[in-house]
Amino acid sequence: MCFGFGLFLPLSLIPGGGNYINGVQVTFEEFWRRGGGPTFFFAGILFPLCGYGFVRAWNWSRYLFIALQFALPASAFFFGILGWDTLFGVVWAALITYYLFWRPNVREYFGVDESVSI
Repeated sequence: MCFGFGLFLPLSLIPGGGNYINGVQVTFEEFWRRGGGPTFFFAGILFPLCGYGFVRAWNWSRYLFIALQFALPASAFFFGILGWDTLFGVVWAALITYYLFWRPNVREYFGVDESVSI
């Protein structure tokens, strides 16, 4: 999934197809002006970087992935968008956090000492 999100990078730079914000089609320039373009651009860089960290079992990749998972619901709260999808984003991020930081087999994969608690 992380490597697949790498497609966001080139697709954020190509002015083609439809760009939608809040269900309304906008121009490519408007998409970038409102923050959609930069968001997809940076996601296209950070998610593959995180995926590489997962493959190499680097501990920092867990923190980066959790930060990316919480960024979406946090931005929704910031802009005052409170709906079922925002709640789902918070629950999803919490479940992923539990999985990456408290599952013994995942902690072992990343080489985290089990005697030290978080």
